[in-house]
Amino acid sequence: MAHYPSEEHETSGQVPGNDATESLRKRLEELAERYAESRSAQEELARQVGELQRSLETDAITGFLNRSSFMQHIDRYFSESEGLRPPAALIKVDLDNFRIINDTFGNRAGDHVLQLVAGVISDTCLRPENRSGDVCFGRIGADEFGIFVRASGLRHASGIAEQVRKRIEDCRFVYSGLRITASCGVVCVPQHAATTDDLIRKADAANYSAKLLGHNRCHVFAHDDDALARFHSQSEQKKLILNALEEDRFEIWLQPILKIADRTVHHYEVLIRMRTEDGRILLPGEFMNTAERFGLVAHIDRIAAAKAIMLQSEMVRLGKDLYFSSNISGRNLDDEELFCFIRDEIRSAGIDPQHIIFEITETAAIRDFKRALHFVGQLKSIGCLFSLDDFGVGFTSFLYLRELPVDYLKIDGSFIRRLHEDAVNQVLVKAIVDIANVIGVKTIAECVELQETLPVLQRLGVHYAQGFLIGPPAMHLQRE
Repeated sequence: MAHYPSEEHETSGQVPGNDATESLRKRLEELAERYAESRSAQEELARQVGELQRSLETDAITGFLNRSSFMQHIDRYFSESEGLRPPAALIKVDLDNFRIINDTFGNRAGDHVLQLVAGVISDTCLRPENRSGDVCFGRIGADEFGIFVRASGLRHASGIAEQVRKRIEDCRFVYSGLRITASCGVVCVPQHAATTDDLIRKADAANYSAKLLGHNRCHVFAHDDDALARFHSQSEQKKLILNALEEDRFEIWLQPILKIADRTVHHYEVLIRMRTEDGRILLPGEFMNTAERFGLVAHIDRIAAAKAIMLQSEMVRLGKDLYFSSNISGRNLDDEELFCFIRDEIRSAGIDPQHIIFEITETAAIRDFKRALHFVGQLKSIGCLFSLDDFGVGFTSFLYLRELPVDYLKIDGSFIRRLHEDAVNQVLVKAIVDIANVIGVKTIAECVELQETLPVLQRLGVHYAQGFLIGPPAMHLQRE
């Protein structure tokens, strides 16, 4: 007898096994969704790893390889079989007066120049008429670039170097009359070098020879250059500094600081310079690192402090109410002898110590806060005033401000340039001023370069202004 489904089964609308099929389908959809999410996450992770890798290999400002990656690129070239690898050349491009731009106008202007130079270098080298083989670019120092060209001989590399030099000169990167030029050193493989280190060292030597010959020129490595390159080492720089100390060739230049309310000069910052035997003037960026490394910076700080005190004594004699500020290196914040020297010089001169202002950078203060607090406290105890330089560049600036008994805050130039058109920086500067007013500290705006900046500073309540608009560093006081 035939069997038929019961009425109960017919009305249920279900077919045996459908539940399992639906469950399996949903499970497959979930797995597919998770796979898609996992794949998306992996792709995002791969993207982030790629970005991290690029950031580790490249210079953030120019997009060129950083020094380490650039050296690795040359290492790979030398790892090739000597009989199979093509000839190559390294061109080192060193900006001649970049430190003046950086020291005078700050990092923003310096970064802009670096980007422009990088554009000149890549555009020149990638022109069809200059292409001989693969070319690699690197930023190998603060103001130094490397160009490594495969399948390039001496004539070809020298031609590229000269084009780069000329185009940098022609670009006329002008900042208040300062012009950027470049010195280029050229080294070839296999004529001059057989290893990466040898190639880099000889490029340094050729580049240094170009500078000794007068800057803004190209020089092909010659074996005599090795002797000249030794003068570029820090040990030789140490000798130059010692000689300058012995021969009294450290000078002070003065930059005025304006009281914004009545447009009068309130005080001058004492800026140290070193004059070389041939009469050139070196800025601190060209010798202070070496001085700090070899423990000579205390001598330099003493010179600046003594001359600030001497100037103040002269102002008293002339009946002028002026203040002078002098910088203290972060390396000297625990130098008891320096403190005693300053104290004795002030007593000997018979001046009011409140007319002498000492400056330390925010970075130095934060790096070793306890030492900074002790040193500031010592000088404050004999009546000197204190200024915190480059304020605002650190993430913890305000946290330390209540603890450090300073009298002036110098607002970092990165907040001041183009202030008249930067609403965010105006808010930040106003916040600094408001907090400074609450704790009884005066504010000084650094790097004031544009006429439009002064009324904005006055509106925001900043007390003083310093920069090329007010007056560039000079060997003498401004005429009244």
